[in-house]
Amino acid sequence: MMSLRARNPLGLSQERSATGHYPSGYTIVEVLIFLAVSGALLISAMSLFGGQQRRAQFTQAVREFDSKIQDIINDVSTGFYPNTGSIQCAYDGGAPGNGIKLTSGSGSTQGANSDCIFIGRVIQFAPQGVGEGSLRIYTVAGQRQVADSVLRREPTTLRETKSILIAAKDSADPTPNAFEDVAGSPEISIGKVCYKTCSSAEEMGGIGVFSTFGSYNGNSLQSGTTTAQLAPIVSTPTQPSRINQLPYEFVTSVNEKLSGTTTAWSDAAYQTYIRDAQQSGITICLLSKSVDQHARLKIGGNSSQLITELTFHGGNRASDCRL
Repeated sequence: MMSLRARNPLGLSQERSATGHYPSGYTIVEVLIFLAVSGALLISAMSLFGGQQRRAQFTQAVREFDSKIQDIINDVSTGFYPNTGSIQCAYDGGAPGNGIKLTSGSGSTQGANSDCIFIGRVIQFAPQGVGEGSLRIYTVAGQRQVADSVLRREPTTLRETKSILIAAKDSADPTPNAFEDVAGSPEISIGKVCYKTCSSAEEMGGIGVFSTFGSYNGNSLQSGTTTAQLAPIVSTPTQPSRINQLPYEFVTSVNEKLSGTTTAWSDAAYQTYIRDAQQSGITICLLSKSVDQHARLKIGGNSSQLITELTFHGGNRASDCRL
């Protein structure tokens, strides 16, 4: 079929079919606009999907962190502790009163040691050299009995056990190590750990979860119910410990607090700190590394059982952790 030629206003010729219509199509400008809009929509959709995925990953990492804390509390409540049988524990000096001494070697099975008892666990947050979102979990042991004059009795407070971490305080310390490192998730960092109003003096680098003690009238047991109690780990009554502390420094400081060898705290002052933590609970602020969000994990509070509560909030800076 023959086609006719016509001139457009610019003087260029176009072919026209026998029906009199010009062929239709998109101009280059229209194609470029279409591609630009499509690209923008695709980038927006990918960004939205990526953000939702990162939020989901952060949420999952926080829940796994929460689950680990709950496992530690449950272990202390039930009296379970990791026992490899490679640690010997005995009274320092052969009789109760001076605390305990830990050495490497074939040890007693769980529950069979006549000198030492399992006290609980201490958690160090983001220890230096381990990772900013990591945990180091120490086992705590103490003397089974206390010497009152010529009588021996069971301890009724944490301080009376003269507890220590089963960990070396420095490279020359022969004390065996019985700690567990939990790697941090790449999605989170630990922004703050605190109690009460979370002022700067109430921040801490670790927390203790300890067994409660029976109530005695002389040597007669009145109540032997065992639960877990929470204790903040701070340096002095006016100076907080910190996250990202050197493990050796942390172990030395904690041993001084638990065993009562430091003059910074009296027994009454330490019991006050434990009571305050029981009433207020302890808050752990977890920051997201990839989205504008943080989570607050609260342990205990109102002197209740040590249950955990999770809430999520906007902002992923340490300053956003304010309560």
